[in-house]
Amino acid sequence: TNKRYLAEVISPDLDISFWNFDPIEITIGRGEILKPLEDALDGSLGGDSLAVFLTSSLAYGQEGMGMVKPNTAVMFVLTVEQVEEDKK
Repeated sequence: TNKRYLAEVISPDLDISFWNFDPIEITIGRGEILKPLEDALDGSLGGDSLAVFLTSSLAYGQEGMGMVKPNTAVMFVLTVEQVEEDKK
């Protein structure tokens, strides 16, 4: 059983002028987001808000990604709007 989460994900550490604040659909186990974010979402309920701090090694490491510079710790704020169980 997979769970799909509709969540708003933002990072106050990043330049939010480029950020899309629309909720995204995330299915746990598909690698759509960083694994530590999946782990934080797993078991959460609609209406939950989570603040997740990732060290650089858990986030984007030595390579960085986009506007995240190499070796940068990042904090994400996730607001879970809806959780659905996929019976497939």
